[in-house]
Amino acid sequence: MQPNFKRSLRRNLALAVSAVAMASVPQMAWAQDQGDTEASDQSETDESLIIVTATRREKRFTEVPAAVSTLDTNETIAQGIVDINALADFAPGLTAVDGGSPGLGNLVIRGIYAGGAPTVGTYIDDIPFGGVVGGFAANTALDATLYDLERVEIIRGPQGTLFGASSVGGVVRYVTRDPDLNDIEGYGFVDASATEGGGENALLKGRVSVPVVEDVLAVSASGFYQDTGGYIDNAITGEKNIDSSEFYGFRLAAKLRVSDFVTLKASYMQHQADFDSASFETFDPTTDTPVFGPLQTEFAAPRKIEFDVFAFNADIDLGFADLTSITSFQTNVLTNTTDVTPTFGPIADAFSPGTAPNTVGFVSGDDTDRFTQEVRLTSKSGGSIEWLIGAYFTEQDSVSFQITDVTPGDVELVTLNTGQQFEEFAVFGNLTYYITPDWEVTGGIRYSDTENTIDQSFTGALSNPLLNNLETVQTDDVVTLLFNTRYRVSDALNIYARVADGYRPGGANLVIDLMGTQIGQPNFQPDDLWSYEAGIKGAILNGRVVYDVGVFFVDWDDAQIATVNAAGLGGIGNAQNTVEVTGFEASLSGEIIDNLTISASLAVTDTEITADEPGLDAVAGDNLAGIPDYTLSLTADYTIPINDDTRIVLGSTWRATGEYNSAYTNSPTGNFVNDDYSQFDFRVGLRTGRIMINAYVTNVGNSDAYQTVFPQSPTVAFGVPLRPRTYGVNTRIDF
Repeated sequence: MQPNFKRSLRRNLALAVSAVAMASVPQMAWAQDQGDTEASDQSETDESLIIVTATRREKRFTEVPAAVSTLDTNETIAQGIVDINALADFAPGLTAVDGGSPGLGNLVIRGIYAGGAPTVGTYIDDIPFGGVVGGFAANTALDATLYDLERVEIIRGPQGTLFGASSVGGVVRYVTRDPDLNDIEGYGFVDASATEGGGENALLKGRVSVPVVEDVLAVSASGFYQDTGGYIDNAITGEKNIDSSEFYGFRLAAKLRVSDFVTLKASYMQHQADFDSASFETFDPTTDTPVFGPLQTEFAAPRKIEFDVFAFNADIDLGFADLTSITSFQTNVLTNTTDVTPTFGPIADAFSPGTAPNTVGFVSGDDTDRFTQEVRLTSKSGGSIEWLIGAYFTEQDSVSFQITDVTPGDVELVTLNTGQQFEEFAVFGNLTYYITPDWEVTGGIRYSDTENTIDQSFTGALSNPLLNNLETVQTDDVVTLLFNTRYRVSDALNIYARVADGYRPGGANLVIDLMGTQIGQPNFQPDDLWSYEAGIKGAILNGRVVYDVGVFFVDWDDAQIATVNAAGLGGIGNAQNTVEVTGFEASLSGEIIDNLTISASLAVTDTEITADEPGLDAVAGDNLAGIPDYTLSLTADYTIPINDDTRIVLGSTWRATGEYNSAYTNSPTGNFVNDDYSQFDFRVGLRTGRIMINAYVTNVGNSDAYQTVFPQSPTVAFGVPLRPRTYGVNTRIDF
């Protein structure tokens, strides 16, 4: 079957599934809407009325049979917490493996990561972001916290049935704000801060929403600009604050209410991040001391991240069900630059003596284009039976490039281009049955058909003519399942149990043919993960405080891991043995007494490799690298009323992270154990009318711990330090 024909067939099948659903699914009714009953028993200020869409259906936080956290980025930004790496501290079970620059690294939920493609699905509303398979856009963790958001949802545990591939750990959703059809609204925000021993920082944000035709058409525009001063110095050149950066973006959105039954939405989002270098400190892991001194390194590695996302949504009320169509196009480009003149300069001079001395830069990165189409049909809520069915298609085209850039000489030393094409077609559905108005059971299933192709080309004066370029293909058919149940003991107490599995697609590796001898493993298989969890969630103090407590066990087979073949080329393999993860999570938030609001989260995670794993240089009993054994956060805000329109708010936050391994027992780079650490933040704010003014200090104790460690050898490692003590003030004006 030709690729174009297969692609067309998949798209048509997706539309056909939806058409059949609209024509054939009957409407069910339930005598009593349990959601309305619960709402009538609680006040509008009740914290348990928080609405989330973790099940692709709007539900109250306490009604969702899964572990879910929501975060208000407007509040955290006012406190000086401006990126997803820091924000992760407030969600139990979420770990940000900081790559040294905002937006670069990996998000990990419940410790599920050992290499390869992301294990956490990242979504902008219903649009999956980034690459699906390992090695291509896989290390770009979208940081959309500076956009205008309603909230961030963190859904823990595998979400393979509703969210598909690469959500084996969970899902992070950035939920954007729709244009308002009736009122002009907006805000402006400015923040200025300074980092001890580093540079000054500035952040500008704003949004405006205007109804073009009242109750019919509205448009909105939002954007931000962040200029961050660095705090890492170059020990060789003496340059200060080499890790400074610029980060800017905007989002345009339109909402059209065609009729009472049809709503259309379109949006375009763009952002760009330019980093002069990563925030790495070079240190000796054998002595745990900096090689060149505190907050210093020996090189600069500029990076640039760009992405564009266009989305179109159609929501149609069919009476018996709601039809939703989501279409998106996105591009994602990551570029890294390193000066390799000391190594390749003499070679460039030999090939281009007329321009000697030459400067040689090594440029590498990924360029990914992705199209997605999803169609869902969702029954109305409130019946004895609720159902959802849908179809999904994605096509990803990626190029990974490595180029030696010679200046001013006109010579190509070596260029490596690796292309990858990935396609997935899936159909999915779930069915919820209310045995009684208080007891529900749900089953879900998803069938996915994937195809992954990879090819490579070498060119340039240093390319090896004995290397033949090969193309490899991997195809898979995968079924994922979901079973859960929830019982409402009372309006203030729910218990649930959940069994779910997830997967990451298999794929193709780069394979070298050296004079007829194959070097490397051409394919890797899908991994398979089963999660078992149980929890309770509810509200106390007349609904003013909500809580969520749960335990889980994960059985992970064929885990995808990062490998290096005999030719020195990186790839993906599968672990030979099972990885097991057990854990406990708890969160609590709300107004515990008048004027005192608190929030707390705790996650305890134990990861274990059950037998010796040569591919990871691990032995039985090793923990997964980079995963802390616990995370804890405590936040308190006390409000002092001045009059009906003015108040002062005093707040503080304490965040703690447990120890973790940087590698494995037999790793040739050594295994540095990073000790547990904590940091404390303080703030004071004034709220009067539509004006908010805050002053804050982050990392008050100037903790110098490493957030992430990248071992290079037994005596050299790169650590990403916490940003030193930072003082700031900001103002927001709403209109």
